[in-house]
Amino acid sequence: MLNPTSKIKYNSILRDVSIGFSESASYLLVFACAFVASEPTHQSLLIALLIGSLCLAIGSGLIGYLTAKNLIHLQQKGSHILSDENAMHVEVQKKKAFLRNLDMHEEIIELTEQEVRLESEEDAALQFEDTKVEAGVISLRMSFASALGSTIVMLPFLFTDNLLQGLSISAAISLSLIAIALFIKSKLTEVSPIIGTLGNTLVIAIAGACIYFLIRWINM
Repeated sequence: MLNPTSKIKYNSILRDVSIGFSESASYLLVFACAFVASEPTHQSLLIALLIGSLCLAIGSGLIGYLTAKNLIHLQQKGSHILSDENAMHVEVQKKKAFLRNLDMHEEIIELTEQEVRLESEEDAALQFEDTKVEAGVISLRMSFASALGSTIVMLPFLFTDNLLQGLSISAAISLSLIAIALFIKSKLTEVSPIIGTLGNTLVIAIAGACIYFLIRWINM
């Protein structure tokens, strides 16, 4: 059984992977529907999907990094904002009392507060470095999950030259896995599984079908 710290970390990994996977697979599947409807060559479709996959992976990683860095930084700031001044005042008084017991000059004692504040700023800088590292790890996880989701959408097209058949297989597999990822995401973010899973999966399927038939109608 996982301890609370390990469980939080495990849930965080699942959340990042489910978000990266579901979003990239959803976007690329709808894009594939639109592209197949325009009746491209098999090679041009694969190139377009590959470029789309790379863009999604980079974008997902960048957004994940910036969002995570800001959230972690705000969380750290919020947890310390109420106690920093009190903790600093207590620390200053302790050091002043210690120096007075050593019969240090009063001017030296008064410099204690500046030293404590400088140490606090250095600690904050180290915390910010930790924040960047953690945000970088989250970014890599989301990029990997995004690439995995895109690969699932692309795979069927590698095994058949019939684009419509490839799209049908891709949609069936992708929507099933997207539904699983959305269910995991909804459980971890405390969203109703019905809305988070069935509702969003249905919206993705309808969006793909609508854009496919719209482009087919335009090209008639």
